Amino acid sequence: GDIVGVEHLLSKSPWLLDMVGRHQTRRESWLHMACARGHEGIVRTILKRQGGRRAPAVDMDGREALHVAAMKGQLRVSRALFEADAYTRDARDGFSLTALHYAAMTTSGAAGELVRLMVDRMGFDPETRATQAVPAAKGSKGSTRLPQIEVMEDETAMHLAARSVSESAFWHLVELGADLSKTNHPMKQTVLQLVIESCPEDAATALLNIVQVVVTVGINVDSKDVNGRTALHSAAARGFIQ
Repeated sequence: GDIVGVEHLLSKSPWLLDMVGRHQTRRESWLHMACARGHEGIVRTILKRQGGRRAPAVDMDGREALHVAAMKGQLRVSRALFEADAYTRDARDGFSLTALHYAAMTTSGAAGELVRLMVDRMGFDPETRATQAVPAAKGSKGSTRLPQIEVMEDETAMHLAARSVSESAFWHLVELGADLSKTNHPMKQTVLQLVIESCPEDAATALLNIVQVVVTVGINVDSKDVNGRTALHSAAARGFIQ
């Protein structure tokens, strides 16, 4: 991103910060777009120009810039938003999801640090549950509006990290005290069942690491979902023999 160009443009026409959001089809502000692309310098320039004088803007899906940064696994711009206090703690978008839910679903290398930033520094609650089901993005490139995996009603960040097999996010949530014993709704599956049923074949190592953690902390491996299936049933059905 052209930081100097953006700084010059905004110094001459500061009203553009407001105008862009109104004329975009998705109502994305400059800040949303810069966060999605990971342009830290431009994000800091925009935040400096805004001077903390306004509530965080939302796009057509009710997402603040932090939601967008989390969806894209953008750690540095998320830190910039934190330092500028340009976010609303535990804010839900139009799909009832918080930025922490999206951070838990990303499989980027920054997933764990994003989760820790939001829980440890920003004060997000890891036990916040989705209040509605959300379909997954379809196609190879997916949708910028929808999460990469289906979200079920009543799921927490821990459930989403497990089903995304986001090992880094999972580890950090465990360290931060997230409750591993809670089941999701409506299937009433444990975190152990979720990670086994969701794991792609090429992520077997991550699966084994997560399963060892879950078992070590004493989760009931014989817990049954609404169909009477345990984690062992799930593992057998997937052909996992480890």
